[in-house]
Amino acid sequence: MTADVLVVGSGIVGAAVALRLAVTGRRVTVGDDIRPAGSAAGAGGAMLGVLGELVPADPPADLALRLDAWARHPSWWDENGMPPPASGTFVVAGQGRDHDLAALEAMEGAAAEHGLPAERVEAADAAEVAPAPDARPERVLYPADEARGDGPALRPAGLDAAARPGASVTPAAGARVTPH
Repeated sequence: MTADVLVVGSGIVGAAVALRLAVTGRRVTVGDDIRPAGSAAGAGGAMLGVLGELVPADPPADLALRLDAWARHPSWWDENGMPPPASGTFVVAGQGRDHDLAALEAMEGAAAEHGLPAERVEAADAAEVAPAPDARPERVLYPADEARGDGPALRPAGLDAAARPGASVTPAAGARVTPH
């Protein structure tokens, strides 16, 4: 098959890129070794939101991009044929982890600045969300609108959605690139 674009990687991001290109009429091939267990999509949490991975050093442009993506994500779930995940997740700062505390403070500040719902939860009330068996939460934030999707299910749904307008999925060994 001749393609206008070769997308390398068939995870959630690769599938989303292929879908976006295919709906514009481009001929798209997605090349990958197609082993979901070894991919970020297979192992990741498909975290959705503005605040969850924010750290103090993030430039303002990153936060602006997250806010824009967040506004667009409901239609993306529709395109992938999946219901959006239920909202609500916890972000935990472990005891003695200063970088975790600084990140939670950045998240709280961004939430207040942009009117995003986020509330502190008493660490004692969230002991079951400790990040590791021997870890104790020091501070917990509940960003009510953020969510965690089903990464392993989203990956094939995204590839199926990209295939509807004509993208093809090819194992990496079968993909060949010939520059024009």
